[in-house]
Amino acid sequence: MTPRSDQVDGYVTSSERDHLMREFFLVEDIAGNVSLRVTDDPEVAAWTGIMPIAVVGVDLLASTDPRESAAGRNLLKGLMS
Repeated sequence: MTPRSDQVDGYVTSSERDHLMREFFLVEDIAGNVSLRVTDDPEVAAWTGIMPIAVVGVDLLASTDPRESAAGRNLLKGLMS
């Protein structure tokens, strides 16, 4: 499956979020195509590259979209077996 190219999902600090919202005129929209996961945890904020699979699984599990939540649950089950 090829990921959709019109969606963005990433981790940012609160100051980065504020900058991106101003720069790209972003507004909160639950059905939007940009998901910014805000954290000021120094370890997460300093991370570069793709997030570890367990982090992705937990984020998917927390989704309100049933398919994403199920994907997160299956991903985490696979890591625990």
